[in-house]
Amino acid sequence: MGTKYTSKTIVGYNATPPSDDAATTENNRVKWASHKTKLADPIKTLAESMNSAMVAHVDETVQDKSVNYTTVAADHKRTINMTASLTISLGDVSTMGTGYIVTVKNSHTAANTVDLATATDKIDGVINDSYSLEPGQSMRFITNAAGDGYKRLSPRSDVRAGVYGTPNTTTGVNNHEYLSLPSWITKLRMSFYNVSLSAFDAPRVQLGISSGFVTSGYEGGNVYVSASAIEDWVGDTSGFKFYGGTVDASSGFYGWIDLWKFQDDADIWLASWNISDPKSGTPVGMNGGGGVDLGGTLDRIRFDCGGGINIDGGGKTNIYYE
Repeated sequence: MGTKYTSKTIVGYNATPPSDDAATTENNRVKWASHKTKLADPIKTLAESMNSAMVAHVDETVQDKSVNYTTVAADHKRTINMTASLTISLGDVSTMGTGYIVTVKNSHTAANTVDLATATDKIDGVINDSYSLEPGQSMRFITNAAGDGYKRLSPRSDVRAGVYGTPNTTTGVNNHEYLSLPSWITKLRMSFYNVSLSAFDAPRVQLGISSGFVTSGYEGGNVYVSASAIEDWVGDTSGFKFYGGTVDASSGFYGWIDLWKFQDDADIWLASWNISDPKSGTPVGMNGGGGVDLGGTLDRIRFDCGGGINIDGGGKTNIYYE
């Protein structure tokens, strides 16, 4: 849609008719020109103004943009479609007014940015915030009641099911890292296919923020089941650990760890994992869960083997996020 509809007022309408003493005089003659100017013309003008405003209000034309663009009042309830590498800036909140809604969609082949035209405005309470939209994703914004920022109506509306990373098959290294993740992620999965290590260890997954990986403060535990034992592990706060007792060069484990953001305006992440190692001398299954408060916005994840241990064999890891 276009500019928000506002109430229209009739102008020039004569609501006070002249007195009529019933005399047959020129002053009492009914004249078309007088009626037109004082009655018909104001009503016609009002009707045309209402019609024009309504046409603008219901205009849902998608606005394709190939260069940097700042949204305006006329973009109310429209979709701004990014067709090239560019930045869409959300217009000044005080100018847009309360209840202004705009959707931004990225139809480009690479990630694009949505930011704020006014540095003192907010997105979900964060001053001068910005978001990265991956190809095919969109985000809808509405000005808040306080008149000082925008609120996301949904993290990603009209979005494909999710985004896959690039599989990492590197061996002879201590970890597999995935960096520069978008700030809007609320669900994240790391998957493992036939991953083995150069020596026995209990590998872990660690999350990170812009200042680096978080290496403490993790809570949780793991239970593993094998043909010979059922055991548990708790207490290591350095990451989410997969402890199965036999993860080494003779192994090849499969499975995933799922991570969920606890709530939209917090940095707490919850984890659960389901891992199996069918290739070891004693096949095991590992299940666990936990949580961590990152103290900042998640932007990275890694699978870490611990000191002196490397990823070995021909396995691979990957991520998927929404």
